Amino acid sequence: MPKLVKCKDMLINIGERMYLNYSHGRKRRLSSAVGFLNKDGRKTAAIGAAMKEYDYNNSQENVDRINTAEMNALNDTVKSDLMSSYKSGNLSTDEAISQLNVAQGYDYSTGTAEANRDNDNRIRALSSYLASTKDGQKALDEFMSTGRYNGKNHEYNHG
Repeated sequence: MPKLVKCKDMLINIGERMYLNYSHGRKRRLSSAVGFLNKDGRKTAAIGAAMKEYDYNNSQENVDRINTAEMNALNDTVKSDLMSSYKSGNLSTDEAISQLNVAQGYDYSTGTAEANRDNDNRIRALSSYLASTKDGQKALDEFMSTGRYNGKNHEYNHG
């Protein structure tokens, strides 16, 4: 490895000495050519970067990823809004369990994509609402493990 470093240093020194012996006109032409190459390299790099950005923005995989991220953000907003309405309406634990039971019995095969998404958001919001208090956590755990709450049997409503 040290031999390579020495060779490189020697070549640089030879190049510097040769450059020093050039006439002013030759130095100017050489500097101009090096500057042109640097500008050309920057242009090529900029074009390459623009092409990669275009490919990234228009790839189906990235479009799908962006759509999924936006849909998740929208679902989170809907969930927060529903939870706020449950809290402001003082939804009881019993009523929340009852609504969750109905939502879990929803038939996705007959619903539209929007209705299915609304039901998913309702389930998420009711589950989160119940999980936000100790009593709700106990009720949710009991309901999810046994299908009962306070001794009441909640069969799924396949209505």
